[in-house]
Amino acid sequence: MARTPEGVVKNDIKKFLIAAGVWFAGTPQPEVVHGWMYMPVPAPFGVHGIPDFCGILFGEPFYIEAKAPNGAASGNQLDRHAEIRAAGGHALVASDVLQVEAYIAANWPGHYARIKKTQKAGRK
Repeated sequence: MARTPEGVVKNDIKKFLIAAGVWFAGTPQPEVVHGWMYMPVPAPFGVHGIPDFCGILFGEPFYIEAKAPNGAASGNQLDRHAEIRAAGGHALVASDVLQVEAYIAANWPGHYARIKKTQKAGRK
């Protein structure tokens, strides 16, 4: 099955977060839990612009909108991100998993080493 460029980015972000100890909804609990996330399914009568990833990381709400390289968030997506930030959450538009990693390192510097340790332990 062919994937869209955005689908590849979503899959890379999901793999990174799971390896970092973020528990994906509906799956068995990982040995180390640094957060929890799910990927909402868009619905025709739902609110437009809900991010692709919704979750909690180190006790704080986080949301990620994945985009293909050179992609841009829509006006609705930017509006939802503004609402999230106004409510004290973290919101990010990412077209590469490295942007997600950099955002985590910048916003949770004290916890970033724990994520790297979890990832390293998972590769053994």
